[in-house]
Formats: sequence, C-alpha cells, structure tokens
Amino acid sequence: MLTGRDTVDEFGATVTPRRQDERRTDRHSGLPPASVANVIVHAVTSRNPAPRRVIGRDARAVAVLTRLLPHRLIYRLTAAR
Repeated sequence: MLTGRDTVDEFGATVTPRRQDERRTDRHSGLPPASVANVIVHAVTSRNPAPRRVIGRDARAVAVLTRLLPHRLIYRLTAAR
C-alpha cells in the first residue's frame, strides 16, 4: 500500500503537468466572473425575471440547437461515453 509521500513520488510526475495544463486552460476559457455577476444582478433586480438565463456564446448555441434538433439526437450527442 502506498503512503502519501510514496503516492506523490510515484504519480506526481504524471499529475503535476496535467494540473498545470488545466490551470492554463481555465484561465483562457470561460467568461469573466464580472460578466456573470452582471447577469445575476440583472436577474435578481429585474421586475419580471426570466425563469432561465443563458450566459455565453457556447450556451446560446446549445440553447438554439436544443430547439432545432430532435431530442434523441441531442441525447446521443450529450450522452456519457
């Protein structure tokens, strides 16, 4: 059985570069928190808020596709593999 230090020694060389790649990707993808906060503030302060809000280009594209494509096709595209 591996102890904590043994685990770091054995898997650290593999895990560390991948974690750094994920951090780099996280910094360069997604929306800035301020723009998300603006949408939330607008939803909370709106007199008649919409039941759902779509934030970001990719979410808007998915929303449009879900309206246009049959449900079975959407399920096949998004089902866990």
